[in-house]
Amino acid sequence: MKRRLSITIPSCLALVASLLAVPATGQDVTASGGRPFMADVSHWGRWVTLLGAGAFIAVAASNSATAGAAFDDLEALCTADPTACELVETPDGNQVYADPLAEQTYQDYAQYQSRAQSFLVAGQLTLVVSGGMFLIDLLYKDDEPKNIPYTPFEVYSTPRELGLSLRF
Repeated sequence: MKRRLSITIPSCLALVASLLAVPATGQDVTASGGRPFMADVSHWGRWVTLLGAGAFIAVAASNSATAGAAFDDLEALCTADPTACELVETPDGNQVYADPLAEQTYQDYAQYQSRAQSFLVAGQLTLVVSGGMFLIDLLYKDDEPKNIPYTPFEVYSTPRELGLSLRF
């Protein structure tokens, strides 16, 4: 359930972002500055999703390291006592280790490896969403002239005016 949820949420976010980026004909989804709402959201949301992608990937790396340690423990157990790593078949047809400690170590390895894969996929999808937000922000960038910082003069323009003001 968690695996499907971690994959589904970024996919839904990407779908919503793509639907909001391109308005339907006759639909007004612009914010007060004339840019689409999604362009304003993506301007700051891209950093949040990029941070989320980094967090997902960091958790995936941590789970992968834990899985690697569990696998090393299983190898050490099998090297020390090869009979502990004999496989037996259960009545339902599955194969398990005869030694309960070896079986538990293998289950730990499998669980952490599965978590690492799920978090890695979630991180990759979130990274794709972040990249989409970077593209949306690039497409709808603000082309207004920028003022020179630390100057008391400010140049402004509107459709009917062009002016210069002095701040003091």
